[in-house]
This record gives sequence, C-alpha cells and structure tokens, in this order.
Amino acid sequence: MVSLESHFAQPIQPPELPASEKATKAIPPVTSNPSEPPEPVPTAPTNERDFSEPLPEQGRAQQEVPLFEPDNEVRGGAAVFESLAIRNDASGYLQKHFKDIYKQGKTHRAENIAKMAERLGVPQDKLEPMMTWLLDKNIVFGLAAEIGNAELFFRRLGFEGAQKAVQRFQQIQAGQNTRLSQNESTFLMRSLIRDIGAPGMIGQGGKGTCAAASIQALTANMHPQKYLDMTLALAEGKTFTLPDGKQLNPNDNWRLPGEDRQMSEAIVQNALMDLMLGAGKYKSHLDTGADQASPRVGQQSSAIDRLYGNQLDYTHKNVPMIWPLNRFAQNTSLEQIEDDLSRGRGLVVNIWGHAMALVGMDKSGPEPKVIIQTYGAQIEMPVSEFKPYLMNVVYVDDPGEDNRQLKSGERKHIGMDLARLP
Repeated sequence: MVSLESHFAQPIQPPELPASEKATKAIPPVTSNPSEPPEPVPTAPTNERDFSEPLPEQGRAQQEVPLFEPDNEVRGGAAVFESLAIRNDASGYLQKHFKDIYKQGKTHRAENIAKMAERLGVPQDKLEPMMTWLLDKNIVFGLAAEIGNAELFFRRLGFEGAQKAVQRFQQIQAGQNTRLSQNESTFLMRSLIRDIGAPGMIGQGGKGTCAAASIQALTANMHPQKYLDMTLALAEGKTFTLPDGKQLNPNDNWRLPGEDRQMSEAIVQNALMDLMLGAGKYKSHLDTGADQASPRVGQQSSAIDRLYGNQLDYTHKNVPMIWPLNRFAQNTSLEQIEDDLSRGRGLVVNIWGHAMALVGMDKSGPEPKVIIQTYGAQIEMPVSEFKPYLMNVVYVDDPGEDNRQLKSGERKHIGMDLARLP
C-alpha cells in the first residue's frame, strides 16, 4: 500500500481545494517505475546505524484533515488516518498512564523495580537481575513510559516466558550464535520489547509496507510468543516454519542503507511483503512509498492464512465503490468485523491507499466505535464515520453464519488496549 509518509522530505501544507472539490477530489493512481535500477547485493553496513529512535516523521500532514461526508465516495482516506494518528500516538498513552507510577532516572531504579515486582505479583529478587541488565544495556531507558512498556512486556509473555526471552537476549548480546553486531542486537531487543508490550506502537516509517505492518501488529497483539520467535529467527537470517510446514524466508534488504524503520519493523515487514508478493519481490532499499508493488487484498488474506494456520480459513470481502451497492456491502463487512472480534480475532481492513489493523470495538458509549492500530497509533472512530472509508476486509469465514455480536456496553480489544492499560 502507498505510504503518504514518504512523498515529501519535509511536511508541507497541501494546496487548498475549492469547497466543491474537497469531498470528491481523487488521488491519482500510483504507477510503478518500469526502469528499476539493478538490485545491489545485501551486505552488512560498514558503519553502525542507529535503529534506537525513528527518524523524524516525513510528510505527515500536520493540519487536521476533515472527515469526508458519509454519502461521498472516499478518496484520500490514508491522509485522514495519518492526521488522526498524530493526535493518538501510542507512546502518549504510555506516558500518560505510567508517569505517576514510575519515576525517571537512575536514582529511582531500585524503587521502580520494587514497584514493578509488586504490580506484576512476582518476587523482586527474580525480577531485579533482569531489569538491571536491561537498564544497564540501554535496552530499556530509565523513563517512566519505557519502564512501563517493559512491565507490559513481562505481562504479555508471562513471567516465565519473559525470563526465557531475556536469557535469549543475553546470549545474543554475548555474541553466541548470532550474526548481529552488539548495536544491532540492542536495537532489535529494544524494538521487540516495545512491540510485544504495546503493539500499537508498530509503524511503517517512510515505506509502503502498510499491509505488512498491519499483519505485524495483529501478530504481536494475538500471538506475542510466536511474534518473538519469528522476529528473532528472521533477524539471524534464518527461516521460520509456518503452520503449513513451509518456510517464511528472511528478506535482508533492511541491512542496506536508507532504512528508517525500527529494526523489528524492518525485519518482519520485509519478510511479510515477500510472503505476499513472492520471494525476492520486495526491495525495501528502493521503496520510498510509491515505487513498490502493493499486496492485493487476496494476497493479504493468503498470507495471514499461512501465517496463523490452525485450520482458520481467511478470506476477504470487497466493498464496491458504487452507490447504493457499497452501503449494503459496508454493513455486511461490519457484521463480519464484529463476528471476528467476538471470537477473539483482529482483522486487516483496507481503505483507499492504506491497510490497517482493526483490533477492537467499543459499544460502551452512545455510538459504537472501531479501534484501529496504524502508523504507530491507536485510533477510535465512530462506526458511522468509519463506514465510508471501508473498501475491503480480511476476515475468517467460519462455518455457519458469521453474525456474532458484541454485547451493548462491552468494549472488546484483541491484545493490548492502550486506552485501558493495567
């Protein structure tokens, strides 16, 4: 999918359209470049690259983008959700929640570890050596939100699972059976703790990998241990065995210059793009968001089917963009969204020019809302406002009717709900 993040080197204000055109102006189709330069051979970079912090946002619209009227065909939906993502950045949820729980700075380390052990209900003497190592290695920084994210990592893997994960981290950092430099391993572990603790923080940088980023966010939300195992294998240049017995292959283009994603984002998204498009088809070092093929919805559903297995039959439903057929299709698609959520499954939804992870629905207020994770943010939007953007849904076709519903007053979230942190 096309990423609007990468079209401009610096954020600019788009030209003002006449009022009569604002709701109907179409984004011109993006065509691929027929004269693609020869692909360089992936090699480890000479200089260490810093995956520790994402690069400044490139091209995100800094102004509010008004929502389109429901009766219009929606074009430019990606711009709307990028604008909403800026105001609902996932890191803001962590900062707000944990700022009064943990204290910043090395002088409060013992106090913070004791507080975390109390909150997790685990022995402090077992937690302390792990957290001390993570802090000493700068895998976790001594900020309230970072320590809170580490707490979520322990919660989501379970204490024993997190212990084993940290032991694996320590072996990699010690250079045991790894191809990663110490800097690379630090950046990888830092992003893995972030992804597993708060999957809503997963983004795509300036790459056109929204379809892969959506599947990555779903996997981190629904299958955190599988996500950890898969990412560590791919990072080492190894294959990961899928439920059908076939292999998910690494795509090492992330090791070439020009990478702006967090390390785990680059590793997983490259592999998933190849899973959808075909082996060796995705070249992240050439991708500025517009010159790489976008996985079709059928390729998305096939990839999720292979990734999750377990006898689930992932399929997809397109919404015809012709009134009034689209109104009926949107309603049936929303029924399937609610059915999957009620069964504990998130979905991938496609709007114009963008794919997103739909991870929940809130029926506790006066109007139901969908909960979406995209662009490193968690966004809640009334169903009535979301419907016009909906183009297709990747869902599971269960036996019988897909018509389960959430109860009135219920909020259902798959994985870690950033708006309801423990």
